[in-house]
Amino acid sequence: MSTVRRAEAFIVLAAVRDVEGFELDLAARTLAAGWGGDVRQLLEATAGLMALRAAADGTGPALPDGRYPQLGYLLAVERALAGRGVGVLCRELERPSLDLRGRLVLDLARAVGAHPVTPCFAVEWGTGRGWATVIEPPGGVLPPGGQRIWHWFDGLLPEPAAVADRIVAHLDGDLTLPRRQPWRYHGPQLLAALEAYPVPATVPDVPTVCRADAEWRPAAFRRRLLSYELPPVPSVGDEVHLPARPGDRRRVVAVLPGRPGDVDLYRVRLAGHDFTLSWDEVWPHLSTG
Repeated sequence: MSTVRRAEAFIVLAAVRDVEGFELDLAARTLAAGWGGDVRQLLEATAGLMALRAAADGTGPALPDGRYPQLGYLLAVERALAGRGVGVLCRELERPSLDLRGRLVLDLARAVGAHPVTPCFAVEWGTGRGWATVIEPPGGVLPPGGQRIWHWFDGLLPEPAAVADRIVAHLDGDLTLPRRQPWRYHGPQLLAALEAYPVPATVPDVPTVCRADAEWRPAAFRRRLLSYELPPVPSVGDEVHLPARPGDRRRVVAVLPGRPGDVDLYRVRLAGHDFTLSWDEVWPHLSTG
């Protein structure tokens, strides 16, 4: 960005809109880091991030009653990121139904080097699918063949240092993913594993959005089996039972590999169907004879 354009941008940021403090600092650093969009887009991006931070519900990040068992693990990842020069702008904690989830929104200025017009870069963790990278497209519109979320599937609780290394690589534009790793945790096992990452006495002062589902029950969570299995490679001619239609068997007539980071490794089309199905959902019903 030229000196003239940058000067114009700061006039807009500081005078035309009521932008001050954190938002102005974020916008300034993002411009200096090489923001690829125009000033209007930058204002929209910083306003969106400010809205996320403003959504913090005031419960505070320490949460001494332990309502969010995933907090210590996310904070360990946050510390590992800080050691690699990556700041977190906002953290989100959720307890939807019988799951646990967390999200770290990362410093936009750190992301624009390899992703020059993304208005938000975040990473998510959840008990259903583990870690994922989320790169918001400009204007919320994906390019043809593009994607917004890259699921890692490298185990449910990889070490925080390994998670931080992967995030830094993605920030730098390397969106390759590790080999998928299966996992299997019963509820008490997962809670015990999360307890290995206690919440420290001093927590970084980052706005924390907390979303609790009234239906979330610790006792019910402890009865859960949280698992991910690698499906076998499908082949044309494989026969599956349709679980919703007892006695109905269909053969696979087409196999479509998923893109790296997709939830599905493969999608398949069955005989008599003009649509595809997730192989991850279909393969447990493979006919054995």
